[in-house]
Amino acid sequence: MDDFACIDLTGYMPSRLLDQPQPMLIWAALEDLVIDRRYQRTITARGRGAIQKMADNFDWRKFQPIVVAPTGNGKLAVVDGQHRAHAAALLGLATVPAMTVAMTLVEQAAGFAAINRDRVSVHPLQIYRAERAAGTPWAVACAAVVEAGGCRLATANPSASKKVPGVIYGVGMVRCMVAAGEGAVISTGLRAIVESGQSGTIEAYGGPVLKCWLDALARDQRFLALPLAVIFDSLDIVGLLRSAVADPVVAKVSARERVIEQICKALRAALPSQPTVASIRTAVQARGHQAPLGPVRGSVHSAVEPVSNAPIFRRFSAVPVDGSGDGLSTEPPVARKPSRLAMMAARAALVPEVAR
Repeated sequence: MDDFACIDLTGYMPSRLLDQPQPMLIWAALEDLVIDRRYQRTITARGRGAIQKMADNFDWRKFQPIVVAPTGNGKLAVVDGQHRAHAAALLGLATVPAMTVAMTLVEQAAGFAAINRDRVSVHPLQIYRAERAAGTPWAVACAAVVEAGGCRLATANPSASKKVPGVIYGVGMVRCMVAAGEGAVISTGLRAIVESGQSGTIEAYGGPVLKCWLDALARDQRFLALPLAVIFDSLDIVGLLRSAVADPVVAKVSARERVIEQICKALRAALPSQPTVASIRTAVQARGHQAPLGPVRGSVHSAVEPVSNAPIFRRFSAVPVDGSGDGLSTEPPVARKPSRLAMMAARAALVPEVAR
């Protein structure tokens, strides 16, 4: 019974019910429903899409009774729920559950405004919590990649003073990256933060820092093999963001994009160095040969394949959404054409064989 709680009125002030008509629950015939255009909103293109979606995914367990009021001519004015009523009609239903209560036109308009104004919005984290409890694939996948990084996804958004390190509140960002096949980027990036010297700071797990850090890591697969905890400690991403926001010099480039580029610069600097044209020629000349400029015997492509045919980035996920396979995308990697530098390196390696 730990999952259930009784209605707790602790901390509330007593209130009194005003004298008013009592509602009734009925099955309202769709042919009796009317939309009062004097206060009801017009159904827009977005609204039509919502109606179609509701009809295509109709489920009585997710249907909320509409609110109607008698008009005096045998019809029922829809105060709340015209989209649900349209979806039901699209399915060919004859009746829908409704709460009916006597209201004047003014009271109907006020009721429509109050119902739509006073709704308690549901935070994305609360939606994630419900979807996770329901076992929805996207929620399960998001939880898995975050937990693989040594953190956990929050199920509520507390005040700043109650937030703790290691808890990720950016469920929207995580969901987008998982959907894009970047689950391993999340896991690896979070693990680096956990193992860094900044693991005890709340800011390190905040949205601004994570969006820059994870976006930078996602731009080159090679970054994931670097000592990321050390690199993360060498960066002051919060400070970089503040400086970027305060510097309006760079036009058409957002502050976050500038910070991401600075992070990428630090990551690229940590990659193994590549040979230069000068170093290749020096090595070849040291052997008594001049690097050939024309075709040479042997497979140049096979000599440079580990570098030139390696994908710059391949989207992948540590945990597949459907729970099967190894989580790698089935899309073929995008290969680059061998650069002139790589071609020269390959030819240099083949020179002794040619000389023989």
